[in-house]
Amino acid sequence: MVDISAIMYSLAGSLSLASRNVLARKGLIGAHPVTGVFIALLVAVPVTALFAVANGDFLRPYNLDPLSLLYLALAGILHFLVARSFTYSSIKIMGPSRVSPIIEGNVIISSALAVILLGETMTPTLGIGTILVVLGVVAISRSETKESTGISKQQIIRGASRALLASAIWGVTPLIIKLGVTRVESAIIATLISVFFGLVASLPVLVHIKGRTIIAGVDKRVLTILLISGVFQSTAQIFRFLAFSVAPVVIISPISNATSVFTLVMGHIFIPKLEKINRMVVLAVLLVIVGVVLVASTS
Repeated sequence: MVDISAIMYSLAGSLSLASRNVLARKGLIGAHPVTGVFIALLVAVPVTALFAVANGDFLRPYNLDPLSLLYLALAGILHFLVARSFTYSSIKIMGPSRVSPIIEGNVIISSALAVILLGETMTPTLGIGTILVVLGVVAISRSETKESTGISKQQIIRGASRALLASAIWGVTPLIIKLGVTRVESAIIATLISVFFGLVASLPVLVHIKGRTIIAGVDKRVLTILLISGVFQSTAQIFRFLAFSVAPVVIISPISNATSVFTLVMGHIFIPKLEKINRMVVLAVLLVIVGVVLVASTS
């Protein structure tokens, strides 16, 4: 059986990420996508540092060599800046329920690469569970939602293409994170290093788009939503790094796809005007749940 802590970390990360998605949907209505990315990274550094202090990580020895920094810096820039920018942009265009299933298709990429490059094992049970999860998120993406009202074909193409780019990047970054967090031997410190490099890399982008003017023009209510969203994003990544530190990529990636289910349910509760639960959604949720259980039960 997989370490139960890895499953709990993955599910906790998925729940936090779903909370981020729903809040981002509301917050990004009145904000530039890069604003959301920058604020999330700005919040992530002190939040992750507080977790490290509370966990006593700064008092413990951990490995930190140039290769570790390279892995974590690359993960921070790709995962937290580039992929997240595409994600926020696609969420603003299409909404979280449509975007999440597309993005979470990264499980196919990450699982395949983990087997090929990291030598991880894909058992029949794990393979079936992964397929069920993928089928579940595809079913969710094909279900009818109120969110589709008023979205033109051009917007769908633009939003979906950005979501696909984010999915491709997030299919690769779990391997980089796994390599980095394993070498550092402290998941929270590894997360802190990654978000720090992501924040530093975001500064030139912010200057290029005149981010100071954009941020100054953000409504206070929207800013509050984005700040809270950033906290959920930070906790999600901490849990994700912790999960990768104790379990293989082929296990964590499928379980993490529970984000789409959490997003849908929370969206239905908190944004009822934009979400609708139907038979297709119920079937999709069941597929994801069965798939996650199979993956979690893999020996």
